Amino acid sequence: PYALAEVAWASVVLDQSKGQGAALLAAAKLELLDPLCAAAESVGWEVSAILPAPLATLAAFRRAQPSQSESALVLHLGADGTTLLLVEPSRFTLRRLALGDGEIAESIEGAAPVAGLIDYVHKLRPEITRSLLHFQRQNNWAKPARVYLTGPGAARAELVAALAAELPQPVERLTELGVVKLAADCDSAAMTSSARWLTDRLGAAAAQLFLGHPTINLLPP
Repeated sequence: PYALAEVAWASVVLDQSKGQGAALLAAAKLELLDPLCAAAESVGWEVSAILPAPLATLAAFRRAQPSQSESALVLHLGADGTTLLLVEPSRFTLRRLALGDGEIAESIEGAAPVAGLIDYVHKLRPEITRSLLHFQRQNNWAKPARVYLTGPGAARAELVAALAAELPQPVERLTELGVVKLAADCDSAAMTSSARWLTDRLGAAAAQLFLGHPTINLLPP
């Protein structure tokens, strides 16, 4: 625990249709945020918002899938952890899994043997099942109709195929760049190959530019 004076914190309601009920609370220590902001300002950047990564992923998903009408599961596959986002048109919930260090992280980054990747998938599947059962019992969530993958791990075809074989729902990569207009002088091939690393950047921009996305701003006072 930390004193409130030592952190920037804010919250957002998980069900936008009700405007009340369960909420997501986020906090970050000022001793980490202040140097980050100072470094950005030292090169001429003006920091207007600090958005928790899962909300950026959520915004990116909703921009990429604007006509989504069924429950969907978004898995952000990172080297240091995996984020589960369960999304419906007017509400969302999430869970962060510490599956990504050691051999698992190396498997995502392409340095570990296939055995490490298989181990990661076998550990992830029961965590997904437990999380979905909890959400369904606590808040009457529907089973997700489809699973979308994003983050660095989604760039690995072997990992996508392994998850598709393990999960009962259809699995596909999230196509974030489909809603972005690239500049004429942009290397489109390089952007496409880097798309899995751009998800949260695109989502953070969308959350600032378009109304209706749940946001939390952890900018220090």
